[in-house]
Amino acid sequence: MGKIMQKAIIENAYDIGAVKEGYISEDKIRRMEVEFLVDTGAAMVCLPISSILAMGLKPRHILK
Repeated sequence: MGKIMQKAIIENAYDIGAVKEGYISEDKIRRMEVEFLVDTGAAMVCLPISSILAMGLKPRHILK
């Protein structure tokens, strides 16, 4: 069985809300293109801590 990879753009949902409320302009939305390993049974997304911090997100779980 092979693996399936998919590119996607993730955006900070808080930034999108700030744009809708008029606090920031749309060009200030933090976004990043990433390549994911597709798992059809997945319920969450895992990102490297460096990507989480770059997006201004708070980690929910940190794997060691």
